Amino acid sequence: DVKSEDGNIYEIKYVSDIFKDIKNADGNVAKKILCRKTKKWKGEHEFRFLIEDEKNKHKIGEIRHVYFGAPYKFLNNSNEISQLECIKKYNDIKDRLMKLLEHEGIEYSDVYVKNDEIVNVEEQW
Repeated sequence: DVKSEDGNIYEIKYVSDIFKDIKNADGNVAKKILCRKTKKWKGEHEFRFLIEDEKNKHKIGEIRHVYFGAPYKFLNNSNEISQLECIKKYNDIKDRLMKLLEHEGIEYSDVYVKNDEIVNVEEQW
C-alpha cells in the first residue's frame, strides 16, 4: 500500500482482452496496455508506477503497508511445503524485511487469495 506523491500510480484493470479498444487509447497505447492484465490476475489488486523520464530513480510515494503472500499456510501438507528450499529462502527474506518494516514503523501482514479476494491470514484464525 503506497500513498502516491505525484499521481503516476495507476490501478490495473482486469479485462478479458488486453488489446481490445486499443485504437481508442487517445494516443497513449503503451499506457493503456501496461495498465491492463487478464482477469485471471484479478486477485492481485495491482497498481503500476508509470512515468516518461530519463532518470533511473523516482520517489513514488510513502509505503504504508506491505502484504506478504501466504498461499500454503492452510494446506494439509503446509509443514512439508515449508521445508522446501525455495520457501525457506522466501521466509528468510521475509523475516529480514519484517524487521526492517518494524524499525521503520511500517505495517505488514500475511495474506492469501480466496475466491478472488485478498484475505488477511489473521482473519482465518
